[in-house]
Amino acid sequence: KGNVAAMNGLGKINEWLGDYITASEWYEKAIIKGSDVWGMTNLADLYAKGRGVEKDYVLAYAWYTVAMERGNEEQKASAKKGRDGLHGIFFGISIEEEKEAEELAESYREGQLLERKR
Repeated sequence: KGNVAAMNGLGKINEWLGDYITASEWYEKAIIKGSDVWGMTNLADLYAKGRGVEKDYVLAYAWYTVAMERGNEEQKASAKKGRDGLHGIFFGISIEEEKEAEELAESYREGQLLERKR
């Protein structure tokens, strides 16, 4: 039960406190409960940085993509900025990983988390 905006807010508070594991759990709850776009973008940020979750550019890219497809203009811009950041000079997502992420994003269903097949 609960309010997805509050769940996302609790995730953000825990992130600010440096408790990234708890933050990721709150973002996941917001996604499962209400397909929260900010929760998707915030969880993607954690995957991109490896904070509270294993660093995974594919999951980060996939969550940013889903958020871009579902969000309002502000949410889309935030998700796009995060996704574009995965194409850095010193690190980045490969073309093969990007394709995997796109397929993963297409598989998203309301109330579910994205999972990679490894």
